[in-house]
Amino acid sequence: MTRRILVPLDGSKEAETILSQVQRIAILRDEVHLLHLVPPLHSPVGLEPTHVLSLHEQASRYLEATRDRWLPGQEGLNLVRTGDPAEGILNLALEKNIELIAMSTHGRSRVAKMMMGSVASEVVRKAQLPVLLTRPDMALSSRRIRRILVSVEGLETPTELLETVKSLAGGSNAEIILFHADPIVPDPAPLWASPAASGIGSNRERHLQAMADDLEEQGFYAWPVVAVGDPVGQILAQAVKLDLDVIALATHGRSGLELILEGSVTASVLRKSPVAVLIQKPLVLHKAAVGGEAHE
Repeated sequence: MTRRILVPLDGSKEAETILSQVQRIAILRDEVHLLHLVPPLHSPVGLEPTHVLSLHEQASRYLEATRDRWLPGQEGLNLVRTGDPAEGILNLALEKNIELIAMSTHGRSRVAKMMMGSVASEVVRKAQLPVLLTRPDMALSSRRIRRILVSVEGLETPTELLETVKSLAGGSNAEIILFHADPIVPDPAPLWASPAASGIGSNRERHLQAMADDLEEQGFYAWPVVAVGDPVGQILAQAVKLDLDVIALATHGRSGLELILEGSVTASVLRKSPVAVLIQKPLVLHKAAVGGEAHE
């Protein structure tokens, strides 16, 4: 099955670091589209905007050279558009029926220093697609994806996230680790509450095991891991302990601001993760049949 991956590039070496991850997940039949957004420049009325045409030509040459260097032989288009970067990325994702956006999280703003570049932050907030993110300071790797950790909250099943993870794992026979961390409660619960607490933990383990069994029935190798402690610290510890390649997180999609709050699990993991982070919101807009209407 062909996947369509969109990779926004702004011409910087920092942005190009995401291509190392794309090399690891893309197979030859996938379509990897490279995109460069030229900022809108206003010319006097009646004058030919030759400077804009020149910028487009330069961008086309840049994308061609970048594809030859990072993705030789890979299917896909080199696309140059004019407009706001984040809006341009999201519009093209719809136009080309993209299934995954892959980009680097570099930027110079205050928010960017806290978490991610302003463009990446806006794309994550608005996209209904999964977004694969890396920081420019992450170590580059050429090996195929071998292990993906999926963070699972409580007894919820991150259905959309799992579909994306299966797509990534299927191309490289990667293992899927289903992970949950129970935070340490500062004040011990009364003794009479212990059996109930124990039951909750057992339910989580059974839930993860059931998810793993379902994945194995579909032909994937999956296994559960349950830990106790701060979720961010435990996820980062597993990244090192299990030699992970990708950490997959489902966001709640309740608020566009939650991803830029310094205290959120997603933001904290992304700031410190030694590996790529896959972020996906629950799907709220579904594709309708031909001739039908989309609905929530």
